Amino acid sequence: MDINSDKQVSLDEYVTFFRACGYNWIDCNMFRVLDLDRDGRLDFYDVLALYYFMKTRVGCQECRVWLSRMYFTCLACFDSGGNPYDLCPGCYARDEIRFQHCHPYSFIDSYVLLRARRCQMPAAPPPNMSLALVPQPPPQSQPARFDWWNVLHLLEVAVSAASLCSIM
Repeated sequence: MDINSDKQVSLDEYVTFFRACGYNWIDCNMFRVLDLDRDGRLDFYDVLALYYFMKTRVGCQECRVWLSRMYFTCLACFDSGGNPYDLCPGCYARDEIRFQHCHPYSFIDSYVLLRARRCQMPAAPPPNMSLALVPQPPPQSQPARFDWWNVLHLLEVAVSAASLCSIM
C-alpha cells in the first residue's frame, strides 16, 4: 500500500491500492476518519485499523455507506453462502430499492439475525475425559487464495531455487 516506501500512506496510495485489489467502491471519507492526527497520511496503526475495518465491516449495497450500526440483510442471500445483500435503514425504508432485490420479503435486521443464530447453535457436548490424552489430528488447512502475496512468495522461491543451480 505504501507505494513510495515513506512508511506512511497518502490518499492517492490508499485509492490506488484498493482499486488494484478489486474493491468496487472506495470511501475517501474513511481515509479522513482514520487519519487521527490530520496530517493527510495514514501511519502504521491507522493502516492496521483500516485493514481490520475492511475485513470486518459491510457497506450498504445501494448508497455505499459503511454500516456501523443496525442494518438489514437478506436472510436468503445470507443463508445461501453467496454474496450477502445488506441495506442501511434509509435504503431499506425505500420500497423501490428493496423490491428490486430478488428476495424482497427476506430482510431481517442485524440484531435479530445475531440473536436468531445464537439460539440455533447446538449446545456443546460434555467433555469426554477418556479422550483427554488422545492426540487430535491436525486441522485441514483451507486452500490458499491466489493473490499477490502468493505470487510474490512463489517468485521468491523460484529466485532462491535458481540461485542454487550451478548451471546458471
